[in-house]
Amino acid sequence: MTKITTLDIEGMHCSSCALLIEKSLKKLPGIENAHVNFASSQAMVKSEENIDPNVLIQQVKKSGYSASIKVEHANEQKKRTKEIKIRKNRLLSAGIFSIPMILFMVYDFFPGKIVGEKIIMPRMGIVSLLLTAGIFVIGREFFQGARSALKMKTFNMYSLIAIGTGVAFLFSVYNLILFIGYIGSFLGLDGMMIPNLYFEVAGLLITFVILGKYLEAKAK
Repeated sequence: MTKITTLDIEGMHCSSCALLIEKSLKKLPGIENAHVNFASSQAMVKSEENIDPNVLIQQVKKSGYSASIKVEHANEQKKRTKEIKIRKNRLLSAGIFSIPMILFMVYDFFPGKIVGEKIIMPRMGIVSLLLTAGIFVIGREFFQGARSALKMKTFNMYSLIAIGTGVAFLFSVYNLILFIGYIGSFLGLDGMMIPNLYFEVAGLLITFVILGKYLEAKAK
């Protein structure tokens, strides 16, 4: 005897995420077939009668995503509203951290024309480091997804985000450490910013992806 279990999936970014979950589910003993629809965020699993749905849910979690048994329409609407609220809060939090970095970029484009430049510019490096670290914490789901994909020996959009932002962040940290070691201070020289730092690239990229996830949740 076989049965079909429908799961609601959360955290998928693209069609490759759906393929990753399918691959993971098909590895379980007793699974005859599995199909994951990225557009509807659902998985349909054909399995032996004795397969516990919780086993399927745990397997999805091992892949770096969240899953639950498909709920009725009323509960589904509550779940969607909750997801939108969570995405909105993350976007607002990331925005708070991002605004100062945008202002730093404005200072860089209009040197000598903005009040407080001599105070702010030398401190941009260390402040941007702290702001970017905060954004990384808010967007940690992307790095967790990349880690799960790595465990499955595959790549997805989380992998691209993690690699791109991670390289920019680590390269900037490296240059900041070199500067501090050479100068003996975390302040830029002569009222100027520390060169070759790209914290805003990493931080703002994560913020834009968080914005995309919020818009995606609203559009569903």
